[in-house]
Amino acid sequence: MKNNTKCRVWVAGLGNVLMSDDGAGVVAARILAENPPAGTVISDVGTAIMFYPNMLSDAESILCIDAVTSGKKPGTVSLFTDADIDASGGLWRSAHELSLLDAVDIFRQGKRPPIMIIGVEPERIEYGLELSKTVKDAMPEIISLARKCMDSL
Repeated sequence: MKNNTKCRVWVAGLGNVLMSDDGAGVVAARILAENPPAGTVISDVGTAIMFYPNMLSDAESILCIDAVTSGKKPGTVSLFTDADIDASGGLWRSAHELSLLDAVDIFRQGKRPPIMIIGVEPERIEYGLELSKTVKDAMPEIISLARKCMDSL
């Protein structure tokens, strides 16, 4: 899964598609990959962040999409920067083996590029291959916001 392509924006779809709404980031990445903007690499990362060392090291900026449990109404779409995450005391320190922010810090010796995170509040995280209707209904908002972020990064 090595990607030797340098890119302006790397979009990382995070989550576990076997755990219903936790797979929202992966679903969004798959939709975005159908029509990627020039200079953008879109990856269906899932929970395997360490399979992308080149992207972690070389991307000029990073956009992550993931389910984020923050106590908001299910389906709520939020935009965060890495500074927001650091200030939150670990809101988005992933339930996955190693969070993307931790991996970036490892591969870049703490010198982060601009990072934005689109989070959708899950309705359910349980075994299942389908997103909840609430998160499915939020997908157009996630895709629209992701396209705006890719343009601004």
